Amino acid sequence: MNVFSPIISLMNRLKYFGKFSVIGGLFAIPIAVMMYMLLTDINKNLSVLEERQDGAAYNLLLKDLLQDVQQHRALSVGFIGGNASYEAQMEEKQMEATEIIQKIDANHSAKGQGSEEWNQLKGNWEEIVSSVKSLSASDATLVHIEYIGSLLSYMAEVGDQSNMMVAETNEGMYLAKSTIHTLPNLTERLGQLRAYGMQAVTSGEMTEELRGEIVSINTLINESLETIKYEVDVMTEDPVLQQSLSEIAKNAGTSTNSFLSTLDSEVLQASTISLSSDEFYNLATDTINKTFELYDEGVNQLVERMDSQVNELEMNRVVVISLIVVIFLLVIYGFIGFYLSIRNNIIKLKSVAVGVAEGDLTQEVSLNTKDEMNDIEVAFNDMIGSLRRLVNQINSNADQVAASSEQLTASSEQTTMATEHVAASIQLVSSGAEKQMSGISESSKALEEIAIGVQRIAENSSSVSELTVQTAELADEGAKSIELNVNQMNSIYASATESSQIIKALYDSSQEIGKILDVIKGIADQTNLLALNASIEAARAGEHGKGFAVVADEVRKLAEQSQASSLQIADLIKGIQIDTEKSVEVMKGVTTNVDSGLTISKQAADKFVQIVKGMNIITPQIEEVSVTAQQMSAGTQQVVAGVGEIATISKENAVTSDEVVASTQEQLASMEEISASANALTQMAEELQEVVKTFKV
Repeated sequence: MNVFSPIISLMNRLKYFGKFSVIGGLFAIPIAVMMYMLLTDINKNLSVLEERQDGAAYNLLLKDLLQDVQQHRALSVGFIGGNASYEAQMEEKQMEATEIIQKIDANHSAKGQGSEEWNQLKGNWEEIVSSVKSLSASDATLVHIEYIGSLLSYMAEVGDQSNMMVAETNEGMYLAKSTIHTLPNLTERLGQLRAYGMQAVTSGEMTEELRGEIVSINTLINESLETIKYEVDVMTEDPVLQQSLSEIAKNAGTSTNSFLSTLDSEVLQASTISLSSDEFYNLATDTINKTFELYDEGVNQLVERMDSQVNELEMNRVVVISLIVVIFLLVIYGFIGFYLSIRNNIIKLKSVAVGVAEGDLTQEVSLNTKDEMNDIEVAFNDMIGSLRRLVNQINSNADQVAASSEQLTASSEQTTMATEHVAASIQLVSSGAEKQMSGISESSKALEEIAIGVQRIAENSSSVSELTVQTAELADEGAKSIELNVNQMNSIYASATESSQIIKALYDSSQEIGKILDVIKGIADQTNLLALNASIEAARAGEHGKGFAVVADEVRKLAEQSQASSLQIADLIKGIQIDTEKSVEVMKGVTTNVDSGLTISKQAADKFVQIVKGMNIITPQIEEVSVTAQQMSAGTQQVVAGVGEIATISKENAVTSDEVVASTQEQLASMEEISASANALTQMAEELQEVVKTFKV
């Protein structure tokens, strides 16, 4: 089974619009799937970036909260240490931190978010605010350290959950790591150092416990600085980050080192702490703020990168949608153009096919295409050309049939006239034969009387004179009768000769008619073959060739009728030829017999001449009467015998003439049938011409 059979079967059941719809659907499905997958991937990436943007914005709020809580810790230690001027600043930081918490709560409410950990942080902050003034400096520091540790953990969790650590480049990854983990931890270590330093500066003494904490934190800060330096070195491989972070990171590092150096020389190593709490707080806060500046710039760079990625993804989404829409529109445009092209070509083919079906063979197909439709155009034009040539040939054959039928009709009419003339001539021959028989009968009687007279002369010579006179008179009458008989025989001979020539001409005409019938039969065979070819061409043309198939069938029927009529005429002509040949043979016999009768009649005439001469000299030669009488008796007997033969020939001539008349009548009937067949052939040729006239070539 052909693998394409199902789709071919489906396509054959659909119109072109349905076919193009199916093909368009097959194209549209993968395009739609591809578009869905691309847009889904883009939207997924946009969703991740939006989460990262939300995480960055959230971290900025948490950073502000971290910064305020760290400052609140230092101010609380200073206030608890006895500097009442820090109370107002401490309360201000409490309010700022509370406002930030409220903003975060509002953000949670808007997004339907919130977590138990955040609620715990919020509750712990409220406890710190309410109890900080009653705590010792070390307890206040520890409470804040614990709270800030939870806040840093929460910030790291937010960064991880919002995929802020996801980055396309190594520089971006370290930027996210620095802003989410390293810098907040560094600020917290500096903040702890600031809180412990505030305890020492406020109390004016450095306990070993404080020293140990400060030294330990100082070590961690140095580690953080090394980590920051490495991360900044990696980040600054990016030209944009190098330009934006390099100077800030350098300032933050310098400020931190300066602060650590001052802390070491003025607090840790000094026997007496001479720095005031304000100086130390401001120095530490400036250092921490510079680190926060680096943090802010890092977050800003993250946000800018995420904004750029968002813009790029949105642009990609627009480009993908636009490209797919354009491709889809181009595909639709191409399908519509393809559909219209095929439809217009089919309309042109249909128009020409309808014209051909109506008989207009002057049309030609012009599709102006170079695809497979061009092959159809060439085949269609070849078919029309073949039909045009076929119709022209049929038309020519029809004209030939009409001309041949007219010629046959004329020939049959001439043959009929000739046959009628032959019949009339034969009738005259028959009538002459009857007259000849009558004359011969009279001659026979006269000769019998002469014989009696001669016998009487021989028996009785006494009455020779009287008998001589009577004999002379009778001889004179006999000579006249013989002369009349000779003239009649000449007439019979001329009529028989003319009849023979007419019958021969009739035979030659029948031969010509046979040749014409052979031409008509050949034309009918050729017409039948052409009609068969036309039926085959019409079958190849399919639906559009039905009309021409009907015409071809009618032409074939007319050709078959013409062939049958020509065969019938041929049979009749053969019969006429046979009868004519018989007539020719009979007329030959008639001519021979007439010629014999004429010879005998001439001999009789010669005898009568001798009798007359004898009678003229009978008087002076009376003595020779007896001998002469005997001679006359013998001659008379010969004449009687010759006349008997002439009578027999005349009878045969009469019978032959009757036979010729009958044959001529049969031939006349055959010629009438030929004429009727020729008329029918003419009518069929006219019908064939009328059928062919329906075609315009």
